[in-house]
Amino acid sequence: MSEQKLRHRHAVFLPLFLFTLTLSAFPHTVEQAKAKLTSLLGESQFGEPFVLEDGTYGVVQQGGVLSVEKGISLEKGSVVLGKEGLFEVVVGDTALSGLSGSVHIIRGSKNFTVSALTTPVLVRSKTERVLIPVGYQWQHVLGESLPALKDGYREWSDARSFRLLPEHFIRESLTKLQRAEFEGNGSGSILAFGPSSSRMDQFNALTVLMPNEDIWMLASLHPQFRAQAWSLPTGEYSTEAQLVRLIAFPYLDGSSETVEEFAMDRWSESVQEAALSVELPEKFIERFFHTHFPLVAQMRERGYPERADLLATHLRLLLEAWRTELPPELTDILSELQRDQNVTLHPEKPAETVVEKLATPVIVALDPEEVRKRAYSLLQDTAALFTLETTVEPGEGNTARIQDVLFGGTHEDRKVSFTLDVEKKMVSEVELEKKSYPFHLEWSAFLEWMKK
Repeated sequence: MSEQKLRHRHAVFLPLFLFTLTLSAFPHTVEQAKAKLTSLLGESQFGEPFVLEDGTYGVVQQGGVLSVEKGISLEKGSVVLGKEGLFEVVVGDTALSGLSGSVHIIRGSKNFTVSALTTPVLVRSKTERVLIPVGYQWQHVLGESLPALKDGYREWSDARSFRLLPEHFIRESLTKLQRAEFEGNGSGSILAFGPSSSRMDQFNALTVLMPNEDIWMLASLHPQFRAQAWSLPTGEYSTEAQLVRLIAFPYLDGSSETVEEFAMDRWSESVQEAALSVELPEKFIERFFHTHFPLVAQMRERGYPERADLLATHLRLLLEAWRTELPPELTDILSELQRDQNVTLHPEKPAETVVEKLATPVIVALDPEEVRKRAYSLLQDTAALFTLETTVEPGEGNTARIQDVLFGGTHEDRKVSFTLDVEKKMVSEVELEKKSYPFHLEWSAFLEWMKK
């Protein structure tokens, strides 16, 4: 008869301030937890749905062993489980986190496989992380270290590649969960929203929880929270967390929910900014392109032409920004994309009847001397150094062209020229060390770049 380890833990995997938001009631003894699970599973009915007191529900497949003594740990076999809120499952020395959704996990003798059914899954293995998009699967060798950025962009990105889940697999896994999910609903938890919850409720909760890096990463790919996550300002997150989030985001065809164009815009801008913070930025952009370009054809084949065009356009824009530095084979692909007239940044949609025309925001044109004054003020606030060659000339649309100003970097002063929109606080047309960078940056991100 299959062994069954089902014990309870008294700790949660969140900081104390987040724990205070958890509403679940936990059993007070190990015996209570075991009795709860035994009443649902029964030794002769191994594989029946189970529900833990913290709201986690699922089904352990025949031959599987799930321990709940110190957190939820899959010791062998497979389990499909979920929860409304944040949850964590341990497989060997690897922790898997999900957010308001379900996941399928298989642990073999050498490998383990994670299938993100309706929630993205954050994998934490020693010091490295992987973020698995909804509708995708990832496999890894038990106990094996994940490549880090220092091991090279190819090795790092290859270790974070995913396989699309067949629709029938997702459907069958979710069918197994239906009974357990029905019994498990009602246990309050972090980010557990009912049908009546408004988008403002979700936005307010995310604003409070976003300092938690894991929640930020999961919410950024979660169909339910993605729009709110990408509309919030980027916080003080580690470079590794930001890059893991960026490489996983374009896998947009794993769920049927509409992809927000502004989120894709933010992704593209974030990739540009990230490239400036790493060594060999051209190689970084090249690897991002090679990783994500195959998704364009995959999305079209799966019936998502607008998503395919949106991704293709942003990949094209990434290549355009670094075109002079990329190898010939990539510039050839760029030329092909530019010839594709169907690829547009914002795909056309059928005309709709306009019931009420919204007011268009009014942009006030500043006086040229006011533009110059504001530009000087922003530069002086950052302790920029002016030389005999430094000039600040007002241009069109509240912009000033700033030539040959010095910023103190980590190792040396950096002379740079750029265009600054003093109203929007956006930087463009950067010229640094005889290289041109045509993309746009927020003023704060530009200053961070200058410090490196």
